Amino acid sequence: GLWLIDNANLEEITQACAERNRYEFMLTLGPLRLRNITGSPVNPVALF
Repeated sequence: GLWLIDNANLEEITQACAERNRYEFMLTLGPLRLRNITGSPVNPVALF
């Protein structure tokens, strides 16, 4: 499937990147574990 993330608040990730002097990371999106659905809220996680 295709995940679309609109209106993302990027201030915290910008600060974390500046503190680490790293601007590349892996972004994962953890959906809720529900049955028989076509969409779900997600929990975004950035791994440095």
